[in-house]
Amino acid sequence: PGNWGNVTLCGGGNGGSGLRTQIADGYGGSMSALQTLQTDPGAKVGPVNQGFADLLAASSDNYASWVPGDKDPRAVVVPLVDFAGCNGQCTVTVKGFMSFYIDSYNGGAITGHFISMVEQNSVKVVATTDAGLSGNPYLIK
Repeated sequence: PGNWGNVTLCGGGNGGSGLRTQIADGYGGSMSALQTLQTDPGAKVGPVNQGFADLLAASSDNYASWVPGDKDPRAVVVPLVDFAGCNGQCTVTVKGFMSFYIDSYNGGAITGHFISMVEQNSVKVVATTDAGLSGNPYLIK
């Protein structure tokens, strides 16, 4: 209750404006498994929609033309956290990471491709057996 999967990164602070910037510009710092993050509670529909619109407008590429290693804002690495037991603002632990290419965003639905990508200067990718996710993934390709 109260959490919609948002966390505070980049010192953006809580609130819609910081969240929009974090989605559009991404996070340029380092992050590791077992690191903790603060949740950013509340449904911020407008800022989330605007952040994804900004992100998608920053690239005219698509997955078919994307080459791993190219700097495309649609190719993202997302921290996986478990929100179980979190009500309101709380601290969550990073369990691992997911690489994903965002094709589109519409009304809360993100479509795209899971990708195999190793970030430059990364230390190690940590495999997770159970990241606490639920639902059915749908792979396009």
